[in-house]
Amino acid sequence: MLFSLGKRNEVAHAQYAAQLSQSRNDPMAVAHTMVATYLSDQTLTSESALSLFLSIWSQLRTDCSKIFHWIKNPNHVAVPSVISCYVESGGASLYLPLANALDVYSAWAETGNAHA
Repeated sequence: MLFSLGKRNEVAHAQYAAQLSQSRNDPMAVAHTMVATYLSDQTLTSESALSLFLSIWSQLRTDCSKIFHWIKNPNHVAVPSVISCYVESGGASLYLPLANALDVYSAWAETGNAHA
């Protein structure tokens, strides 16, 4: 993940310090703190989602390239692992391991642990 735990701690500390220095009775200060927290959370979430997307995209490109070369010359190129997994799964899914990993990630993100 691009945004390290240390950076998250720095952001959390800065937000906490801002909350302490501002009056809790001032609506603008409260709104400012809430917007800053929201934007920080969105930045962290967006970065994680983009990182996940780029990882998946890279794997898809690699697999497509391997499949293309295998189809073009099946006698001289080994069967791509993604095709082997597809055959072993009984044709259930071309990307069964990827689908399972995304299910786990989605369940984890829905529980609110994505910001932990």
